Amino acid sequence: MVYRPDYFRPPDLETQWDLIEEYPLGLMALSVEGRPAAVHVPFVLDRHAWPYGKLRGHLSRGNPICEALAGNVEVVVAFLGPSAYVSPDHYASQPHFPTWAYAAVHVMGRPRLLDEVRTMR
Repeated sequence: MVYRPDYFRPPDLETQWDLIEEYPLGLMALSVEGRPAAVHVPFVLDRHAWPYGKLRGHLSRGNPICEALAGNVEVVVAFLGPSAYVSPDHYASQPHFPTWAYAAVHVMGRPRLLDEVRTMR
């Protein structure tokens, strides 16, 4: 779960899709045998798969995470867009504190493994 104040409401789905397509390398996180695991995966987004789109990615069959994925586990994929340090010197009023500005999309779901190569239609 990600902390998100109400004033940082998620943007519309189109904007989230745009970020995924511009920054397609996602960090997929899951639990493997009770321990946290993560792997970077390049994804392709199919916006036309109803209702939220579909992600397609590739992992080597030799990757031990593939065995865990075959067990119908839930994963989170994080896509990180642009980010930057915001210096307290940029604020006109007091008090001011440093922060980090960033854009990110988190996608949750249960992946389905495919053995054969498929292309997007």
